[in-house]
Amino acid sequence: MYSTQRSRSVNSLFDGYVNARTTLQDFAEQYKHALDDRYAKEARAGFETFYTKPVLKTPLPMEKQAAEVYTRKLFSVVQEEIYESLVLAVKLSQDDGLSKTYEVARFDEEHKVFPVGLNIADQIASCRCKMFEFEGILCRHVIAVFKATNIFLLPQHYILKRWTRNAKDDAMLDTLLSVEMNGNSQGGKNSQYNLLYQEALKCAEEGMASDHSFKVALNALREARIKILNAKKNAINGQKLDTAPSTNHDDEKTSH
Repeated sequence: MYSTQRSRSVNSLFDGYVNARTTLQDFAEQYKHALDDRYAKEARAGFETFYTKPVLKTPLPMEKQAAEVYTRKLFSVVQEEIYESLVLAVKLSQDDGLSKTYEVARFDEEHKVFPVGLNIADQIASCRCKMFEFEGILCRHVIAVFKATNIFLLPQHYILKRWTRNAKDDAMLDTLLSVEMNGNSQGGKNSQYNLLYQEALKCAEEGMASDHSFKVALNALREARIKILNAKKNAINGQKLDTAPSTNHDDEKTSH
């Protein structure tokens, strides 16, 4: 992540929570509220991604594919690029066999031309706007060239894992390790809650696949809840046993 992007991320996190007059004590409290609100927003975004279907603007297979692989927030960005590609004219300007160059412009802005290079065999394209290089999302100019050359789906090498619905799966081990190390802190508790919530959402999503899947998921969740309650009871009983010997020992000392 670039330093400017990190700065925007930090500013976005604290926007509305702190100002120039915020004391250090107030900052610590507002920091907690900011994190809680951020986790809540992430949970809502996850719910929308997995449980609601976006409205498609075109019948293009590429838009349907994007709706299936991207998170809701990123899909809205990709959808806009796909939609805007419909008003672009594509003209072949140079042909070197497998490598071709196209001129792309809006029908009403022919003076604003974006050259797009395309290697058809590898389905690799480059545009002067450099949107993919900077943001990791294909621009409308490349998408227009893809459609003009009968490439109707986004090539897999242009679908970055970090923008997909299942992006968090690859980071699960790192997250679990972090949660275990910081479990006693407030931030660790928030991470634990967020992790459990995400896993519950996944169970619910898979459980809706069929009636049988629903029954399996429901039974599994109920069994998991019973095991969790038993684990809590065992932990409480274990704490009582740990404190009992020291108490008895102190009583013996007092009697002597």
